[in-house]
Amino acid sequence: MEFPSRQDFELLSKEQRIETIKALRLHYRIVEMAHNFGFNNSSSYYAWLKKQDIYEELCGKRELHKAELPTPERTMEKYQQERAMNMYRQERFMDMHRNEKTVESGPQAQVNASADTVSFKYNLSLNGSDAANLLRKIAAYIEDDAQLFTVEVEVTRNSAKHDE
Repeated sequence: MEFPSRQDFELLSKEQRIETIKALRLHYRIVEMAHNFGFNNSSSYYAWLKKQDIYEELCGKRELHKAELPTPERTMEKYQQERAMNMYRQERFMDMHRNEKTVESGPQAQVNASADTVSFKYNLSLNGSDAANLLRKIAAYIEDDAQLFTVEVEVTRNSAKHDE
């Protein structure tokens, strides 16, 4: 698929811009798309998508309830701890209702959050949809944090078929 110039792209209707990006994503990685549109990094590309008013349609919506935000009575540290625990509980609930075999060592999850640290450690067997969902939840949690993160990711598709 031929890559349009940024100027030509911006002249398209909103629906056409969304469809064009979706089609380009089939052939290009995000860093390649950012480069081809003339951006130095993917962050600039995502900011541009927001200015184009198509980011939500392409990258998903993140729900944030105002009741969850920190207040003078709820410090940022308390807020982060509550969010981390809520994510942990949601994942545990999903695990309880999932009829899947887990890795030999059994499922493990550890979520820690304080004012200066955030840590997620998982050792789970999940189907593709649930694994992607977990990664999206972690991404949504850290997305607006300007601090540096150390990220280690290992995703392995099990070759053995599960009995159903």
